[in-house]
Amino acid sequence: MQGRFLLCFVLALAACRDSRGPAGETVAAFTAAYGQDPIALRVARGGGTLRAYLYPRLDSVIWTSTQPVGAQVRVLAFDPENGLEAYVDRSGVPGWVELRVGSVKPSRAPRLSLLTSADAWSVFGVLRDTVIHRSTPSGEWEFTAPMPVRGLYPTPDGALVVLSARGDTASLLRLRPPERTIVDSATVPLPTHSVMSPLGDRLYLSFGREVVALNAATFDETARVTFDRPVSAIATTPSGDRLYVATEGSDRIAILDRYTDEHSDEVRLPGVVRELRMDPFGRLLLARPDSGDSVWVVGVGSNALVTTLPTDWRADLPNVAPEGSVATVPGRDVHFTMPGQSKPRIIVRDGGAEVWHFVYWNGFRPRAPGLDQPVVFAVDTAAFESPVRDTALPPAPVRADTQVARPAPAPVDTVRPPAPAQWTVQIAAVLSEERAREVARATRVEGLTARVVVSTTDGARIYRVVLGPYASRAEADRIGRLSGRSYWVFEGVP
Repeated sequence: MQGRFLLCFVLALAACRDSRGPAGETVAAFTAAYGQDPIALRVARGGGTLRAYLYPRLDSVIWTSTQPVGAQVRVLAFDPENGLEAYVDRSGVPGWVELRVGSVKPSRAPRLSLLTSADAWSVFGVLRDTVIHRSTPSGEWEFTAPMPVRGLYPTPDGALVVLSARGDTASLLRLRPPERTIVDSATVPLPTHSVMSPLGDRLYLSFGREVVALNAATFDETARVTFDRPVSAIATTPSGDRLYVATEGSDRIAILDRYTDEHSDEVRLPGVVRELRMDPFGRLLLARPDSGDSVWVVGVGSNALVTTLPTDWRADLPNVAPEGSVATVPGRDVHFTMPGQSKPRIIVRDGGAEVWHFVYWNGFRPRAPGLDQPVVFAVDTAAFESPVRDTALPPAPVRADTQVARPAPAPVDTVRPPAPAQWTVQIAAVLSEERAREVARATRVEGLTARVVVSTTDGARIYRVVLGPYASRAEADRIGRLSGRSYWVFEGVP
């Protein structure tokens, strides 16, 4: 027994060094708060079977795809409701992995460029400059734009904003696939950078030294800010309440407040920034230096540089892991380091040879034992037919009822059913309490007003606007649709 334990310990240490305590506790708190399990999906960069790990247990596979995946370049999107991951391989062809059944389905589309997806079901790309191609697991769709396509921005409500340009003249088009009618259009200068807010309500464009915010539904200009230098990179928080802007030759990142449409603050860094990458939960901002192999980690709550970590820059890494550590690839290994700590919390040996994707899903949870028990119906009474008595014989003496054979009552409630699941609808998650209260007051569904729940992440107070809880996901989805806002349904009560 001691030898087996030592062997298991050595194998685990060789595969992944993991200081479990604080990481496990933080992830457990995350799971309780959001109702989803943090999952690390990994596949060899050259292709192979996709493997799932329950983070931070990166040395224990909990699921493997039944079919191999081709050589991946990057993951496009993940649908937590249906367990569907959309990816693009090295040849520019999209595909899907269905986590519920483990199947892999490449698209029938040819090689595409500008690939993007908002929901993991519809994957948009460009074919032959002007042809917009949409691939779904059930079919294909195409639309020919009047000018070469320079950008595609799918929105959560199913619409698609298209940026097309010829020379210095550009147009914004709004489509609603599978219809081929242009719903709306606007003429703009050709932008150098562009980004759609995760909620799909704001489109940010940079023109030289200017950044312009457009209402994605109407293409109306809502804000315009001018900088001293040309813009080199832009990124927005998940809630869209802040926009980070880097400019050429500057060591500062400007912060624009969405609600005041003004330059509210800035972050000073050791050098010039080349690229910005936002944490999916808005806790950290990753900045790529103009030279060198490292990442500057900026705290969103503090607006300050937290740490500098060595890493290569790829489509998947560096990134922010579920509990807030930064996943970097300084060489062959993948390091998970908490901001402010000198040593990595987890090291995955040879993890750099894999493509990484962090998702949040509870589809890998084991079934509750009560679900696999047969149904037991309680028997209240037993019905007996009265026997025919021979009147010629004296009646039998009355005896105790113990001589009557009665079926034993079936046990009632011998198996305690699992506690019913509860589902919550999240409308918004912002850093401004005033803004959260405003959204909550304006959100009223079936006589109930949304409420604000406060949580703290890495020292920053997050104000979440929620409705519920509800007894089923279908009911929560119905309420979310009735709210008329972008929403997210998660299991549990915040």
